Amino acid sequence: MTYQFEAPIACTEALVTAVEERNDFGQYTLTILGIDQNGCYTNKGTVTINEEELQPLLQEKELSFPKGIIGQRVKVISHEKLRQEQAKAALFQQIAEDGEEINVEF
Repeated sequence: MTYQFEAPIACTEALVTAVEERNDFGQYTLTILGIDQNGCYTNKGTVTINEEELQPLLQEKELSFPKGIIGQRVKVISHEKLRQEQAKAALFQQIAEDGEEINVEF
């Protein structure tokens, strides 16, 4: 899955406004509106997603495709931001299990 916004951002909530099939290989382009700095859905963008990545999103809320995904809110997060969040979670889990003090800088 890849995404691009007019105003670059690492993590946001977005609203799906349209779906377009890109090719015969199960790839789609979702037109989305991301939240801007004022908390409004005005940051235009697109998500390129394949059938395999799309299925968990549809199954979680039992949505039909393609109409069911239009109007849905999705969380868009960069790989780097995701990696940072996973690293933090792993450290906090280690602290909880070991009871040891760990100094962490992010």
